[in-house]
Amino acid sequence: MGAALLLTWSVPAGAAEPPELTPAAAQSVAKELERTKESWAGADATDVLAVQPAGDTILVLVDSADSVAAVEEQVPSDQAGAVQVVHATEAPVAGPSADDGGWSAGIWLNGSTGNCTAGFAWKTWSGNQVKGSTAAHCSSSSFTNNGRLVGSTFRTGTGTNDVKLLNPATNTSFNADVWIRGSNGQPTLRNVQSAGANTWGETVAFYGRTSGGGTAQITVLPYNNQPGRVYMNSPAVRPGDSGGPVYVTHANGNVQARGTVSAMLFQDANGNGTWQTGETVYGMIFTDITHSSAGLQATLYTI
Repeated sequence: MGAALLLTWSVPAGAAEPPELTPAAAQSVAKELERTKESWAGADATDVLAVQPAGDTILVLVDSADSVAAVEEQVPSDQAGAVQVVHATEAPVAGPSADDGGWSAGIWLNGSTGNCTAGFAWKTWSGNQVKGSTAAHCSSSSFTNNGRLVGSTFRTGTGTNDVKLLNPATNTSFNADVWIRGSNGQPTLRNVQSAGANTWGETVAFYGRTSGGGTAQITVLPYNNQPGRVYMNSPAVRPGDSGGPVYVTHANGNVQARGTVSAMLFQDANGNGTWQTGETVYGMIFTDITHSSAGLQATLYTI
């Protein structure tokens, strides 16, 4: 496993000391830097994957180690001291094996070529058939849970729609409910009531087999200008969470669906393209629920 990674930031001799930013101010500056990256980063803007607050500092995540220095030089001078430019690598979050029970979103899916998490249930536009889902990059054609067959691939999203629908196994069905991370950190089962639109700065939650889920803010929409991909600054996501539900909860406890866990950005310290324990995770990419609906020709299945 990889060694722990320590990120450091030093101020060049003669440079201004980092401005003192409150967390709220850092959020505001990060949003503006993200919005105007084509202006201040120039030709290097295509290398900027995300800009996000990190307490009283700001992280600029770039997709190549070779572009770190170039992007650093382009950061507006009045913010340079508070900005840290780091290389972040995108990787699908599919990983370790485990077992669980239930036919709801959030259950653990074990496949022959990888293990993931089940997403929301869907109803097809043609035939009104109820299907399950997971991430499209979870390449197994069928999945089991606790030794029982859950289902097999029915339809797979294309392009940036990293979601696929699953046929239920014989004498089983997918339900309009979802396991979420409860207030005590333990999973709890809730009804899925509706779908909702994602907005910048909003706090949303997710659930996954490995991490158990968490909450974070949406900081890039769409991610890297790719349709249907949304970025949230969650360092909780881990391999195995792919396909899991992204959601918010209503006051009555019911869930509003927002999307499907797709990938994470992390600091690839050893350069092998695979996350290792100790490597810093910056955030999570998920597929927007509306984007998936159009691509899969299906509607979220609700109570």
